[in-house]
Amino acid sequence: MKALRKFVIPILLGMFLLILAACGGDDGDTTTAATQPPAAATQPPTVYSFQFACINRTLNPCKLIMKLADTLRARTNGQLDIQISSFPELGLAGPDTLRLLQDGT
Repeated sequence: MKALRKFVIPILLGMFLLILAACGGDDGDTTTAATQPPAAATQPPTVYSFQFACINRTLNPCKLIMKLADTLRARTNGQLDIQISSFPELGLAGPDTLRLLQDGT
């Protein structure tokens, strides 16, 4: 019985993989990219905006995020925008800051 398993299981797995490979055909588009003219850009590029809140702008993590935001904005031609604000700018101070840090927000 064990000898039969040694041969049957690999054969079944091989057949299963062949079936999957055969069924994974192409999408039906047989033209090549070289024969098609380039499509004209009709839509403006999408801009993604993110917001990041720092405890204080003078801390190193916030300085790092500011540098990262400038670099990402430059490398994506303005398509990725990260807006940075600090807790005091948001009107949060003292006990509110401590509560937010404890909550992990």
